[in-house]
Amino acid sequence: SALPAESSPGGIRVNSIPKDGGNAMSGAIFVGGTDGDWQADNVDEALKARRIQSANGIAHIQNFNASLGGPIRKDRLWYFLTARHASSDETVANVEQITIAPDGELIRSILDQYIRDAGLRLTYQATSTQKVAGFFQRVWKRKGKDFGFGQDPRAATQRDPHRAHYGVGQAKFTSTLTSKILFEAGLSFLGLSDPNV
Repeated sequence: SALPAESSPGGIRVNSIPKDGGNAMSGAIFVGGTDGDWQADNVDEALKARRIQSANGIAHIQNFNASLGGPIRKDRLWYFLTARHASSDETVANVEQITIAPDGELIRSILDQYIRDAGLRLTYQATSTQKVAGFFQRVWKRKGKDFGFGQDPRAATQRDPHRAHYGVGQAKFTSTLTSKILFEAGLSFLGLSDPNV
């Protein structure tokens, strides 16, 4: 499969070129989402005979993205900033979305979860042939409930976004030595807030 020397396992390879920003300030916004009303119901009589009254499904899906880039110093230093919120709330088979506990407590019986992140990339053109770039992204994850069919939602496990987050960073230097030789050096890291989460 023509594996390169720097990669030992097989599989798909992706070569991405990150955005650096530019001399003109620009940005983009993406907003998307849906709710469970768009989902088909595939619970037929055969499933109902097996006591399945409702299937797993989607309560809602949301995806909000924004990015902004531009110059800090024209022709020399640029920034590119991104932020995202993505959430998907799921329903569980045979569980009502809102139930009332024996003590009268209202329980939202949905697998509620989201991921939020923000990233910043700085690029510095030191000379016409040398460039330095740095990137950092912080990610927060939350899972309010984690339960399945036949389990009590009140006993569900949770993932706290204050503990379940991590950061990804990278620094890279490139230098065009000749018209045929490009030198690159880089460092990447992944920092976990709690490796047990």
